[in-house]
Order: sequence, then structure tokens, then C-alpha cells
Amino acid sequence: MPDIVSEGWQQYSFSIPSSYTGTVNYILITGTARSSGGAGGNIFLDDFEWQHYPTYCTGKPTAGSITSNPAKICAAFGQATFTIAGITTSYGTSIQWQSATTATGTYTNFGTGTNPATTNLFGTRFIRAIVTCSKSGESDTTQYIEVKTNAGIAPTLTLTPTFGSICPGGSPVTLTAAASGNSTFTWTPTTGLDKSTGDTVQASPTASTAYTVVATDTAGCTAQRNVNVFISANPVITLTFKDSSMCAGDSMLVTAAAGGMGNTYSWSTGSAIANAYVRASGKTTATVTVKNGAGCTGTKSQNFYEVSKIKANFSYVQNGFSFDFKNLTTGGKAYHWFYGDGNESFQEMPTYKYSTAGPVEVIFIVENAPCGSDTMKQFINPQPLSSTRQYLVEGVMVYPNPANNAFTVFVPAVHGNAVINVRNLQGQLVNSNKLSNINNRQTKINTESLANGIYFIEVIANNKKDTYKIQVIH
Repeated sequence: MPDIVSEGWQQYSFSIPSSYTGTVNYILITGTARSSGGAGGNIFLDDFEWQHYPTYCTGKPTAGSITSNPAKICAAFGQATFTIAGITTSYGTSIQWQSATTATGTYTNFGTGTNPATTNLFGTRFIRAIVTCSKSGESDTTQYIEVKTNAGIAPTLTLTPTFGSICPGGSPVTLTAAASGNSTFTWTPTTGLDKSTGDTVQASPTASTAYTVVATDTAGCTAQRNVNVFISANPVITLTFKDSSMCAGDSMLVTAAAGGMGNTYSWSTGSAIANAYVRASGKTTATVTVKNGAGCTGTKSQNFYEVSKIKANFSYVQNGFSFDFKNLTTGGKAYHWFYGDGNESFQEMPTYKYSTAGPVEVIFIVENAPCGSDTMKQFINPQPLSSTRQYLVEGVMVYPNPANNAFTVFVPAVHGNAVINVRNLQGQLVNSNKLSNINNRQTKINTESLANGIYFIEVIANNKKDTYKIQVIH
């Protein structure tokens, strides 16, 4: 595609392949006209120019000057890197490095001709470089430099710690160097350091970093040591427990796991191991702090809730065979009704219609995890509407009728305390009983001492009284 389109002219730019390195290279540019109608057009190619091309070295190049790093080698042998400054930078130059044992001695070639060049020296050497211009064939030679070996004794350097770690958001690591020979110290890289010189630095890197300290004595001899400072992770804590709710007075075992080795634990409950027992009082928060082997800490909290124990209780409204049961329990979570005739329900407040007359015992079980369950039992007396009258004290049963040596009177617990009186046809009181135990709502009345005949049973509860008739036959 063209770079520029203006007044019918189009400008195109092309990159010349790097392989075109010969003395003569030919480039053919062809223009082709195309149109939707198949007709050609006039094409003119002109204004060719080179915008970029290398400048070739001509004449005699400039060799420049050499520097060495290090300038001298304190040991019997070592490695040095040589760099030329001020060299001709035109295209088509080459570098040949040379060394000799004396300044005027025989120089031998080494290296690959690059700038800079690195080599190992096994004795004092004189170094020079020859720079040649390939197009002109002329060359220039640098002044030699001397690099001495056995120039001194490298300082004895120690570094503490040998490796360090830092916790996210924690205190920095102190790195301390000590060396002989009245040395000075340089630290690299400077990332995360409070300073780059001195025998002691504070390291606070944001990523694991390898630091190097170089000690240089008064003779210029050096020694170096390395230390890695790692970023350690704070413990990731997982708490394991059965339930966040517990029954009043109970305790819950909670276990903390953080992975790794060398962990220490500190609980708000006072426990110093991985496990702790927590007792809820209303809402209770248990907190554990874990420190790993690297000294990094993590904290985890969990709320626990106290669940009160329950007391099952219910009432009902009777309409003949039909009963509307009402749950009076506080805090239940699941409910189970046994109607006494083989049927059951899991509703909280069911309505149930019996098919036959009573009495039957209703069993009501309330579940309240984790505090278990509680059960209430109560007799009721289903009766057809046609055979019942309206009683003030509902659900009372007097059976059997007629009676022989005894009969039983049952009063539902919903009526509270009750008084049962037995009177003869003349209205004389022949027996009296009280019911006050909510779990025992029936009394058995002995009739062996009563003469055959009709008697009236008075049931008094909640300031209400109903009278039932029973026949005694021996």
C-alpha cells in the first residue's frame, strides 16, 4: 500500500534485505495498472532515492583507546574485559585484539574481534587492538595498556546472613559485610536497598532478589560475595470445624492448618497448638495467629453462635375429629408429629382429621441442631360432632363407661392445673383429685367402695367446669 497519495501520485517505501551485502546489487521496480473495467492506465516511475544506507569506512580509521575492567588482577590469574573508546564507527571496520608479555614483545591474536572483548589472563599482559577499514585496507593500532596479575592480596570478605527472607509488609533484612584491608563496599543491584555503599544495608525488595557486595581494599584488590533475599509468603490459614453453631454449654474443636513446617500458633482462647476448643456465649469470635518458619504471620477469625436448648410444647383446637395443632416451641428447626393412629407429619403446625374416635396419644418431636431434640406426649379424644356437646374444658376423657372397679379421667395439658370431683345423685362429694403435673395429665379413680349407680364427674380448670356422667356396675 502507498505511504502517501497526493494529486494522482503515490509514494511507496521498501526495505532492502540485509542479505544485499555484495559490491553490486540490482533492484527492479515494476508498476502495473489495474482497474475494475479491465482497462489499463498510464504509470510513471520517477524520483527514486536512498533514504537510509550505511556509511562505509574510508581511508585510515581511528583506533581509539583501551580501558580494562578490572585495571589489575590481584590473584595469579583472572578474567578481564577490554573496551575501546573513540573508535571509528563507520561500516566495514574490524577489530583484532592482541596481547604480549612485554610492551615491545611479540603480540599474539586473541578474542573474536568484538568490542568489548573478554579474556582470561594467566600473568601480567600488555594489551592492544588493531582497527582495520575493509574498503580502504588501512588500519590503526591503539596504545597498549598493562594489566598486572599478582597486584595484591584480595581482601577476606564475609557476608551475613548467607541468605535472607522478608515477609510481605514486614521489616527489612539487614545485610552486613566485613572485609580486611580497610575495604570499601559496593552493593548491586540497588533495587530495594536503603543505600548502595557501606558495610551494612537494609534490603526490602518487592520480589526475590540476588544481591552482590564487592569489597575493594586500598590496593584496589576486590572480593565479592552473593546473598539471595527471598520474599516469603504469609501463612494461608484454613480452619476446620463441625459447625459454626453449638449447643449452650458445649465446646467446638477447631483446627488450624497453614501448610509448611515450623509453624507456631496463638489462639484467642489461649491455646498454643494447632487445635483449640471454643465455647460460644451468644456470638463468640475465635482468632488464631500463625507464624511460619520464615517468621511471616497470618491471622484467621471465625464466628461461633450459641444455640439454646429447647422444650417441646404444643396446643390444639378440636372440632370433632379434626384437630388444628399449634407449635408452641421456641427455636425449633425441624418438627415430627405422630398422631397416634399410625400416621405422621413433618409440618410445623399441621391440621389432621381422625377417622375413628379416641383416645389417642399424640407425640410431638422438635429438632434443634446441634442441641438434639425434645419430645412432648399428650392424649387427645377425637369424637364425632354428632356425639359431642360443647364442653368448656375441651379434650377431657372419662373411660371406661360403664366402670367396674375403677375409671380414668384425662385432662389435656393445655388446661393447666385441674380439679376432679366425683359426686353421687344426691350431689354429695365422694372423691376429689388434683392434677398439677404437666407430664401426667390423667388420674385413676377407684370405685370398689362405691355402690352401683350413676355418678357425676366434675372437671374444673381455668375457672371453667364441665360435668360428665358415668355408671358404676360391679
